[in-house]
Amino acid sequence: MASKEDLKLFFNEAEDLIQSIEDNALSFEENPKSDKSIQNLFFIFHTLKGMTAMVGLDNISKFCHQFENFLEKSLTSFIHSNSEFNFISLISSFILSIILST
Repeated sequence: MASKEDLKLFFNEAEDLIQSIEDNALSFEENPKSDKSIQNLFFIFHTLKGMTAMVGLDNISKFCHQFENFLEKSLTSFIHSNSEFNFISLISSFILSIILST
């Protein structure tokens, strides 16, 4: 079980990472031919996956892992379209922010 200090640090970091998800999704919308935003999102979700696992939020960690897999497929097969990719990315940040705010 994570200590109160660890949880406080986790929630502060998670809030920043969720904001980064939104920022990168919007950045992708502005420049969809660049993979930089997708790479950034991949590393953000990878970080969140590890952080949530460390504080015992296993289901959220699994969610992050699944989204990380989606992003990896997006990078390797160029399956992303602007509207669908942004919608999925923004919904994921919304879901995470709701889950972590409760």
